[in-house]
Amino acid sequence: MSFKPNQNQQITLHDSFINQTPRTQKMIMNSWCKDFADIVFPAINEERFSVLYSCNSASRPNTPVNFTVGSLILKENNGLTDDELVESICCDVRYQYALHTTHLKEQPVSDRTFSRFRERLYNYEMETGRNLLEEEMMHLADVYDKYMNLNSNIKRMDSLMIASRCKRMSRLEIIYQSTSNAIRLIHRLGNEELIAADLMHYLNEDDYNRAIYYCKSDDVMPRLEKALQEAEKVKELMSDES
Repeated sequence: MSFKPNQNQQITLHDSFINQTPRTQKMIMNSWCKDFADIVFPAINEERFSVLYSCNSASRPNTPVNFTVGSLILKENNGLTDDELVESICCDVRYQYALHTTHLKEQPVSDRTFSRFRERLYNYEMETGRNLLEEEMMHLADVYDKYMNLNSNIKRMDSLMIASRCKRMSRLEIIYQSTSNAIRLIHRLGNEELIAADLMHYLNEDDYNRAIYYCKSDDVMPRLEKALQEAEKVKELMSDES
C-alpha cells in the first residue's frame, strides 16, 4: 500500500452537506464538527505517517491519513467503539463534515481500517522506538486545546491519552490474535479436550468483534489484563504439550 496525501476535497453535486436542508446545514455549522473541520483536521501532518507505507506509487493508495487520525480523535472524544465510529462516519453528516468527506459518495472506511492503522503504528514503534501518533498529538496539542475550549460539550481529554489508548488497543489486538491462533491450532489438531472452558470463546466466529471491534476505550485495560491472563494459560498448555 502506497502513501498518497489527501488533496482532493472538492465539493460535488452529490455533496452530503449541500444537499441538506438550510435548517440542518445551520445546525451542522453551529455544532462541534465545524470547529473540528476548521481547526483540527487541517493541522494533521500526513507526511509524518508516510514511513508506514510503500514508496511504490503503482500500489494501492492508503486510506487518507488525516481522515484516519481525525477519526481516531473523534472516537476518543465521543467514547465510541470502532463499530460505532464506522457507523457514525457512514451515516452522520457531522462526522463527514468534520473529516472533509461530504463530497464522497462512499466513505473511505471499513471494519478493519483502524485496526490496520494501529497495527502499522505499533509495528513501526517496535522497530524504531518512535510513537508517531504521540508525536502527532504533541504537534496538535495547541490546536487541540483551542478546539476543546470552543467545544465544552465534547468530552475533554488529554491529547496524549489518544495515542496511549491507541497503543493499548494495538496490544490487545495482537495478544488476542496470537491467543486465538493458538487455540484454533489446538482445536484443528483434534485436542479440543485440552482447551479450558474459559478459553472456548476464542473458537466463536463472532468473538473477535465482541473483544475488539465493539470495545470502548474505557474497556481496553480490563480486556487487556484478561487477554494477558488467557495468553499465559495457553502458553502453559502448549509448553506442557511440547
